[in-house]
Amino acid sequence: MFSCTTKYENGSPCFQPYTIKNLFENYDSLRFITETNAETTGVWDTLHNQEEGSYYVFDKNGYLQFYGYLEDSTNAYSFGITFDSIGNEIKKTGGDVIRWFISKNGNDSLAVSFFLLKINRSYGGITLTGADFSKQVSLFEGYPSNIIGAKLIISKHQEKTIIMSGEIRYDCSMKKRNIKDSLRIPEYLTK
Repeated sequence: MFSCTTKYENGSPCFQPYTIKNLFENYDSLRFITETNAETTGVWDTLHNQEEGSYYVFDKNGYLQFYGYLEDSTNAYSFGITFDSIGNEIKKTGGDVIRWFISKNGNDSLAVSFFLLKINRSYGGITLTGADFSKQVSLFEGYPSNIIGAKLIISKHQEKTIIMSGEIRYDCSMKKRNIKDSLRIPEYLTK
């Protein structure tokens, strides 16, 4: 089963790329900071904080050219996608997971969560696997715009790695591929 998350006016994502209009219709525009020059408009999602979150660059026609997930106030990113004028991905930096989070949850548990990009993408069969569990997870809308993810509480007695796997469908081309990404658990969290 796929989770389709992006709506298009004419039903065809290939000829209806993601626009600044889509962004402001789907999310409260007060959460964004914009900066415009003659060629582009940069948009920062500031809902959670001003140091981490979604960043967009739209061309002068309002079409998305670049999405990046900013990790800190230096505007550094480890996940970014460049799009062509009709919404196809033409360059990608980073893995399938935008960002992993892990923390202690009481004395015997860990809270693990991850983010996936939902622009022009759908996901199916997303599973987290560790030493003593394998669980298909439901994706939820994350706090940064155009992010979906999952959170799971697991035993802290794990192997050193948690694996996320499943399938992605690119809504524009309708091509599917298997995805797999992993999180290495810091040793201090398992003690």
